[in-house]
Amino acid sequence: MKYVVLIVCAAGLAFGFQSGSGTSEDPYIISNAEELLEVNSDLSACYKLSTDLSLSEASPAILAPDTAPEDSSFTGEAFTGIIFGSGHTISGADISADSQYYCGLFGFIEEGGQVLNLRVRGSLTASGTVGYAALIAGRNKGVISGCSVNADLSLSTQTSYTGFITGSNEGSIMRCRSEGSCLGGMQNIGGIAGYSTSDAAFADCLSRAVFDLSGNPNYVGGISGYCFSDISNSFYNGSFQNSAHADKFGSITGKANDASITGCRWSESAGCQSYTGESHSTNPQNTFMLEESELGIRASYAGWDILRESVNGVSEIWRITPQGAKLYHSGIFEDFNKDGAVDIKDFAILAQYFPINHQSQTGLAVPCDGNFDGLLNLSDLIDFAESWLTGE
Repeated sequence: MKYVVLIVCAAGLAFGFQSGSGTSEDPYIISNAEELLEVNSDLSACYKLSTDLSLSEASPAILAPDTAPEDSSFTGEAFTGIIFGSGHTISGADISADSQYYCGLFGFIEEGGQVLNLRVRGSLTASGTVGYAALIAGRNKGVISGCSVNADLSLSTQTSYTGFITGSNEGSIMRCRSEGSCLGGMQNIGGIAGYSTSDAAFADCLSRAVFDLSGNPNYVGGISGYCFSDISNSFYNGSFQNSAHADKFGSITGKANDASITGCRWSESAGCQSYTGESHSTNPQNTFMLEESELGIRASYAGWDILRESVNGVSEIWRITPQGAKLYHSGIFEDFNKDGAVDIKDFAILAQYFPINHQSQTGLAVPCDGNFDGLLNLSDLIDFAESWLTGE
């Protein structure tokens, strides 16, 4: 048995990782940008980020790239492993595509692949004919959960199947958030996904993306551009601008085709009165626009799993603010007393546990360890201050 363990560890070091064996119980630890690229050495293994990362070079696809990206059929090796983001951020994820497909942090996440609790900041610039493009995955057949994207998208008039989280969703996207701006595009563009099939599902997603429709793209949606899928308990709190000559856009989906839309909301400030620009065989349930005066009222989100209520579940997925519903999980770990806000009361709790470099001696999580590195130190204080200042 000892011999087997030594072989596994040696394999981990061969891939360039200092620790981990690539299993879900003992994932390879990613601590720098170079180690992130080593994921391409084994796209079926499990990985965990131990810190925030910053990338410096633009690329069509960083992980699981297509071997012939100019072809709309994927010929590379897709990602089937697991990435545990642990709430960390990959910044500088600048996706640049010129007549290419399968563009993003991941080119293609296949069935079985999972990206969990990861934040991505960057941009997407598309020229020529571009498809299956987004910040996290060009195309997704796996699970993307607890992730957020903050990016600006600049798209050519020949760009389609493009979103902030994924270009095309054929899997599950849950508790994900997007914000930023999107200019241009041809068709099938969404705040979460550009296109979604009948095999796909969205649950508890939030988009605050701002779309400039001056180029009159077809099928632009706050959550999904063109939708055959299930969308439940999701919220579009962004806006559509320069829409005078655009008609095929909607606050939840640009086109709903035999889709299931349940429990969704959008804000009056979105500049769109309908959940969809075009509908076929779709009858939305409990889905409607909220006026500005209704955004901060808990009753406006009937059926949602909201902080400090148990009727609709105890996962505490959403919190209600005067500006509308926000995902509770994504970014306010620092709400230590769980009252829905990061404030002086949480700072008092942090102060109780704050001997510098306090480390767990039991293997259990250190209280208030916001970056999950096993230490309570100045890095956690910085994370706390950021959450307090941004309200996120």
